Amino acid sequence: MSEIKPKGISTSLVAVAVIVALIIGAVIGYFAKPTPPAEVKTETVIKTETKTIEKTVTKTVVGKPFEGITITVLTTAPCVTAELDKEFEYLTGAKVEVTTVAWPDLHPKLVTALASKSPHPDVFIMPDEWVYEFGKAGWLLPVDEYLTPEEKADLLPIAVEMYSYEGHLTSFVFLIMPHIMFYNEKILSDAGFRPATTWDEFVAQCKTLQEKGVVTYGITWPLLSGDDISFECWASQFLSRGGSFFDEKGEPIFNNEIGVEALQFLIDSIYTLKIASPTSVEVEKMACLHPFMAGENAYNWNWQFMYPITKDPSTSKIVEYSKYCLIPSKPGAKYTGFIAGGAYSINPYSKNKEVAIAYAKFITSKENSLKLLKEKGWLPWWGSVYEMPEAKEIEPQLPIILEQLKKSFARGWFRISWYAEFAETIRLEISKAWLKEKTAKEALDSAVSAIKEKLKEYGR
Repeated sequence: MSEIKPKGISTSLVAVAVIVALIIGAVIGYFAKPTPPAEVKTETVIKTETKTIEKTVTKTVVGKPFEGITITVLTTAPCVTAELDKEFEYLTGAKVEVTTVAWPDLHPKLVTALASKSPHPDVFIMPDEWVYEFGKAGWLLPVDEYLTPEEKADLLPIAVEMYSYEGHLTSFVFLIMPHIMFYNEKILSDAGFRPATTWDEFVAQCKTLQEKGVVTYGITWPLLSGDDISFECWASQFLSRGGSFFDEKGEPIFNNEIGVEALQFLIDSIYTLKIASPTSVEVEKMACLHPFMAGENAYNWNWQFMYPITKDPSTSKIVEYSKYCLIPSKPGAKYTGFIAGGAYSINPYSKNKEVAIAYAKFITSKENSLKLLKEKGWLPWWGSVYEMPEAKEIEPQLPIILEQLKKSFARGWFRISWYAEFAETIRLEISKAWLKEKTAKEALDSAVSAIKEKLKEYGR
């Protein structure tokens, strides 16, 4: 992807660096809201070298640097940061106009705007699975130069890899979330168990707990055929057994022995081993949590962002006992699940890039990442935040989460610009196996055949 830079964008790096430093420095503490002073008079002078000018540039910022400028932000409802937006407006003088759309409408709305080279929105939410598609189309502005070497060194490698295209970081990340396991600490400890580390151990524990009448079922999988998480659930089983989706030539091979074993395990867990609830084929990520939160299941496999629901006393009976653990795997498996993310990307056609970049950096700063961890449970992209005493107090289980992040597979690694269709194609085929319409091998053979045809039609 060629870098899209309007004239003067490198020199504006100076202004952005200064302004962001001023903004973040103005935030009082990690969680306190700023008290408006009677008069704001800020003057900072900074010297720095730029890429395009071989002389030292001096930039002076006085007062509110973006007074009178409006930027537009396009996002989806769960990712709104209204209070931080107001804070940014107060500190900079800029106005932030946020448009929220339903998730199904986000992709077509962005494609329409960017394909027509519209300058709006200035900033847009970027799910990780669209990075390859948007990068390939030239719709992502590289943002590497707006981070210092020290800042880059502090970013979690997986977050950088998720949001990079052709070696360039494309977004400012405000949220990462891996697949992970939840377990009922009381149920396991009372039985003398620790969280299972292999799927064989998982099966043995579930059988024992069911035989003793401690739980109704060991787990309820989210296998509703109409929901993407059903594909991801099988993918987690596949990855945790050492599976690879493509060979070195880019040909799909997930209908191999490992793929069949992973799919057959899900089927057997319901119909033969009977350690998984038969309702697994009817529920998605929220509904599969209900029996876990009722104390009827010992385990739950899910997205990490669902975990706070299990700590809500209005919905959960196991608030005190719900804990994280790593997804079980075969020894030597490199990955055990996917990772997803939310980030702010800058419209390459925006006429307000400096303000847009300052806004994105402000929302995703270390200080505000810590705030979002506390208020929303969003995992930050800064490695140092996980070591902060304040962060450990907010979430004592951060070390386990970090371990799971190391075993997470970024969906952008598929290098497919039509990821949604890729996932849906596989999902619709493999669901026929647990619905007993096809064998595991037949379902995976059909899925591979369909993906091969789409690769011929679309390319990557």
